[in-house]
This record gives sequence, C-alpha cells and structure tokens, in this order.
Amino acid sequence: MAEPTVLVGLAVVIGSATLLAYIAHLMKQPLVLAYVFAGLLIGPGGFGIISNSDTVFSFSELGIAFFLFVIGIQIDLNKIRDIGFTVAAAGLTQIILTFLAGYGLSLFLGFSHIVSVYLGLVMTFSSTLVVVKMLAEKEELDSIHGRIAIGILLLQDVVAIMALAILKDYSSEGLSSVILQPLAMSAGLLVLSVAASRMLLPPLMRFFAHNQELLFLSALSWCFLFSLLAHQMGLSIAIGSYLAGVGIGGLPYNLEIAGLIRGLRDFFATLFFVSLGMQLSLGHLSGALPAIILFSILVLIIKPLSTVWVVTLLGYKSRTSFFSSISLGQVSEFSLILVSTGVGLGVLSPSISSLVAAVTVFTIITTSYALRYKEKLFIGVARPLKTLEEKGFRNRVPVGIPVRHKDHIVLAGCNRMGYSILETLKSLRHDFIVVDLDPDIIQDLMNEGVPCIYGDIKDSEITERLYLKDASIIISTVTQKDDNIRLIEEVRKANPKALVIVTALNVDTALGFYRFGADYVILPKMLAGEKVADIIVENVRNPKHLGALRETHIVELKYIKRQELLRRFEPTSLRIAERRLPP
Repeated sequence: MAEPTVLVGLAVVIGSATLLAYIAHLMKQPLVLAYVFAGLLIGPGGFGIISNSDTVFSFSELGIAFFLFVIGIQIDLNKIRDIGFTVAAAGLTQIILTFLAGYGLSLFLGFSHIVSVYLGLVMTFSSTLVVVKMLAEKEELDSIHGRIAIGILLLQDVVAIMALAILKDYSSEGLSSVILQPLAMSAGLLVLSVAASRMLLPPLMRFFAHNQELLFLSALSWCFLFSLLAHQMGLSIAIGSYLAGVGIGGLPYNLEIAGLIRGLRDFFATLFFVSLGMQLSLGHLSGALPAIILFSILVLIIKPLSTVWVVTLLGYKSRTSFFSSISLGQVSEFSLILVSTGVGLGVLSPSISSLVAAVTVFTIITTSYALRYKEKLFIGVARPLKTLEEKGFRNRVPVGIPVRHKDHIVLAGCNRMGYSILETLKSLRHDFIVVDLDPDIIQDLMNEGVPCIYGDIKDSEITERLYLKDASIIISTVTQKDDNIRLIEEVRKANPKALVIVTALNVDTALGFYRFGADYVILPKMLAGEKVADIIVENVRNPKHLGALRETHIVELKYIKRQELLRRFEPTSLRIAERRLPP
C-alpha cells in the first residue's frame, strides 16, 4: 500500500538523519554533512532501504518547494533595494561568466550542445536554501555581505525561474511555446502574487491574525494554492511556492508567519538534504570523477571570484566582498529541478543527474566548512584583495576620515539603536567616532559633520583608525557574534582600561561575551522589558507621564521612518536638507 510506504520512508529518513546529526554535533561538524550522508546510506546508492526513485524525488521536490516558500517570506526586498546596483552588476557578471565557463567546460569534456547548456545553467545558480540557512545561523542576514549575497541569490532565482519555464517546454515546437508562453505564465503568476499581496492578502491575513492556528493554516494554504497553480500551468511547484512566499513577505505578519512555520522549515530542509544524498549513485560516479572535480572547482572558485572581483571594484571593502562571494560557492536546489526536468524530457541521462548531485553535495559541504573558517580563509587572500580594493571605484563608498581624539567614545553600528545612542552622544558634547558598514549611513553622517568611518570593526586597519588605545568607551550595536568577540579582544589588547559594551540577541551569547571580557552586554529584549517597567513605575507616580511619552515617541518614530524612506528613495542632497528640518 502507498500510505504505509511513505510513512515508513519518512520514519527511516528522519530517524537516520537524527542519529547522524547527533554524531555530527558531538564531533562539531556541520549538520548538513550528516543529513547528506544519511541519505547516501539509506538510498539506492547505499543499503537501498529506500529504493523507490519516485519517493526520493517526492521528498526532494516537497522539501525544496516548502523551504523556498519560507525563504520568500523572510527575505526583505527593501534592504536589498539599497544595494541594487551592486547586486545587479555582481549578479549578472557572475551569471554570465559562470554559464560561459560551465558551458565551455562541458563541451571540452565531450558533452553535446544541449547537455552543455543544461550543465552551464546548473553551475550558474547558488543555493538560496543553504546560504539563507547558514547566514541565519550566524546572525548575518542583515549584514552588508549578507544583503549582497541574498540580493545576488534573488537575481539568480529570477533567471532560474525563467530557465525552468523555458526548458520545461523544450520539446515543444515553436518560439511561442518554448519561450514566450512559459515566461508569460511565470510573469502572470508573479503579477498575481504581487496583486494579491496588496489587495487580497492584507484584509485576509488581518482577519486570520487574531488566531495563530488560522494564520498558520492560511499561510500553508496560500503556499499550496500557488504550487497547484504553477503545476497546472506546467511550471515547477517550486516556482509557485517561492512566489507565494514573496507575496506574504510584504505583509506586516510575515515574521510571525515565519516563526509559526519555523519547525516545518527545518523539517523540510532536513528532507531536502537527505534526499540529496539519496540521489547519489556510486556506480554512476565511478567514471565521472574527473568531471566532478572540474565542475566543483568551477563552482567553488570561478563563481566566487567573479563576484568578489565586481563587488570589490565597486568600492566595498575586500572583507565584505570576500564574505559575500564565498557563500555563493555551491550548486542550487533550482539546478536539481533543472536536471530533473531534463531527465523527464529525455534530454539528460540519469548519469548526468548523479553527476550534478555529486557536485551539489561536494560544494554544499565545502561551503559549510568555508563559512565556518571564513576568517582564516580571508587572511590567506587579504593581500591580493587589498590590491584590488585600492583599484576600486572608492567614490561609490564614502570612507570618512576621523579626526584623532583622546578619551573618546567609539560607536560601532549606527542602526536604530545606534541612532539613539548617537543623539545622546551629541547632547553630551563628548568626543566620539562612529563606524558603520552601511555606505548610505556614513554618507549622511559625513555630510552632517559627524566624525565617522566606513568599515568593519573586525578589520585591523579600521580598528587602528578608531584609535582604540586612546578610547574611554567602545559601544557596539552590531549583533554578529564573531564581530563582537574580535572587537572585545582588540580592545583588551590595545586598551585594557576601556569600557566595552556590546550587543547580543540571546542569553548564551551574552554570557559568552562576558567571559571574553565585555563590561556590559546589551540584550535588546531585556532592556525593552526594563524600560517598560520604568515607564509603568513613572506613570503610577504621574498619570500624565505615559500620554506625554506617547506623543514624543510618535514624533521620534515618524522622524526615523522619514529618514529611512529618504535614504531609500531620495538623492543625498535631499536627505541632508530633510535631516536639518525639525521633526
């Protein structure tokens, strides 16, 4: 019977993944490696516990589709819009160069023209699933290099959706059916998602938001609805689920929905990686080892090189460009769907599918280790990247030349929390320097005459120009764990007497910062609770206090929102004028 087979298959998949993940955790290895190895053991290429290829494909497709839905929900397009030129330049350069390299390598290895086209496209796309998961684990989704990487991935996804739509109908006759029709269908589905997110979904989700179960079920129904529409149009269900997530991503309830389905996201991510291992066939790979090595080198080296080259020349720091590019060195889940489409059309053989699966597994595992040890890898390439950085268009990114101070305060990160601290420092009339990785923020601060510098607090050159040895207080509103640890260590070496205040998102990280020598750790949620408690106490003493505080708060929020909108849409000169206006 079909149902028991599926249930037993799921039990085997989850059980084996759990066991090997536990072993990997004890050995302090990436869990992705455990999931893939579990799939290899239980799949047709291992012990053959699950040998039904249809079951393997169902697990893979369902895992990809659902995870892409969650990714669509979580991606904030507004954060990427600010670096749109960089994303477009680096992304298009990477796509073109990688495709040409992959196509040329395929022809060199003796593959036919159409197979070479498929393989060129396969090597072009990076895994949104893997990159988002790893950046989220390191709390780097909102960093500059994280935003650049996500932006390039979104551009790749658009191209991948177009390629999927075209190649799925490759066997059809005529330009209309091969290219125009599937592209029109994909565009129509996108328009439908955007229109629904503006007209239908807001009142609908507002109604469901009163009940979390209804909100959860409505989000899942939306995902399955678009997957069904995509399937009926002859498109991949992954396209439908991804566009469904993009539609919900623009709603004010997107983070709540993402939180509700976080468990399902992790579950389906596990299914994807296990099913990836199940697709490996050692028999098919025995004669394809040279091709696997060459394609892996292309993905791991050529693809990141094309990205780091463009991002650095556009004026970003070499560290930022390196971190944004190194995360892209793997094959995408869309690539696996492309290959499955080619096999289904009879264009590609099963051996090509095994080849691509092997390259995907190897590059994903390698990327996991590369991201874990990216600081050490950067040290090895820092010198040539520094030379490239000096040749870049530095006028695109303001640098800022801080005046030398003594007994000053260093503020790292001028986000919303940093903005409030900055205003306090101004009112104290105490010497201070601001460092930030957002070029728009630095440009605004420079135009206002605020001492500032563009750069990363983990960059030794930046820390030298901040004159840490002469500083009295160092405040970091940056939430990246590694950045704050490095900052604490640098300050303790240069100036043991300075006070170091850093920011953490959870208790364990905060305790770790204290062990490294932080004087105080900001926990935003805990501080918010303490602030509310103080407000309540003050309001008991003075019943009019809360009303006055409310009006002041509204004015401040409107001012901050106006600055964010101006930074996103207006020229710099208008932003300067607006900042000088009273709120």
